[in-house]
This record gives sequence, structure tokens and C-alpha cells, in this order.
Amino acid sequence: MNTKKKHAKQVFRVWAKITNECYLDVLAESAEDAYDIGRNEDGGGFLQDDDMFAGSWEVLPYPEPVEEDSTYPRLPCLLKVDGGEG
Repeated sequence: MNTKKKHAKQVFRVWAKITNECYLDVLAESAEDAYDIGRNEDGGGFLQDDDMFAGSWEVLPYPEPVEEDSTYPRLPCLLKVDGGEG
């Protein structure tokens, strides 16, 4: 016999982290120099191939209750899952 008490269901937000791969072609004297140039970019110059759209993704282990009035603008998380963690 199951003696667990049933609780009312509640909405929880489960977060996921997505890592997409992008690239930047730079003119440099060495691989180390190219790495430094890339690290100093603000990200706007990096490009993404259509084939590289979905990188790896991982569901994070800290769901949190959703407040009833949480109505901030949301964008869909576009994933093209092709194997990997997700």
C-alpha cells in the first residue's frame, strides 16, 4: 500500500543551458594570437553555419516554482537536436 501523501501539482520552471558553436576568421601571426583576437571580440563578428545551429544542451538541476504573475516577454528556445546531450 502506498502511504505517500499526494500534493497539489505546481508549475516549475526547468532551465536548460545551450552552447552553440560559432566562428570568426581572423588574420593573425599564430594560433595563440588568433585566440587572443577572438577573446577580445564582443561576439558580434562571430558567424554561425546553418549546420552548426544546435550545439550541446543540458537541463540544469535547479527547477524553481513559477509565480502566477510571471508574465515577462519570452522567446522560444529553438533547438535542432541532432544527437548530443539533449
